[in-house]
Parts: sequence; C-alpha cells; structure tokens
Amino acid sequence: ISPEGTIVGLSADVSTETSGIGSKAGREDYISKYIGLSGSASSVDTIAQATYSSTAVRNGVNAALAAFKAIQEGGGGL
Repeated sequence: ISPEGTIVGLSADVSTETSGIGSKAGREDYISKYIGLSGSASSVDTIAQATYSSTAVRNGVNAALAAFKAIQEGGGGL
C-alpha cells in the first residue's frame, strides 16, 4: 500500500488450491485488478468456480486497506 493508501502490489498463496480452479485467484490477471484501488476492494468481482479463493483474496485486501486506514487515522491497530 502506497503512502496515499493505494494498492501497489499483492500476492496470493494459492499453492494448496485446486489447480485450474481455486488457483485462479493467484493468477496475475486476477490480482492485477486490485492494483490502484484504495478504500475498498469490493468493486472486484469474484471468480466463477473459485468463489471461496477469490473472496479470500478480496477480504485480505479489504483487511489490509482497513488496517492502513486505522493507522493513518492514528488508531495504530484494529
């Protein structure tokens, strides 16, 4: 996350997901949809047949953005 609160990069460990299904949530073409977002990642759709995995990625991004916001607002934690 940049100092301005924008997602600049991420990775998703999908090594234990089903190849070709859940593993899609770790592909560059999916995770690149998060680059440049700030505030919330809810605008990124989940992947058909990889709903749990792609939802987990989106939830992780949202948690990181919320933590960043809390720190920026002086809360220091959640």
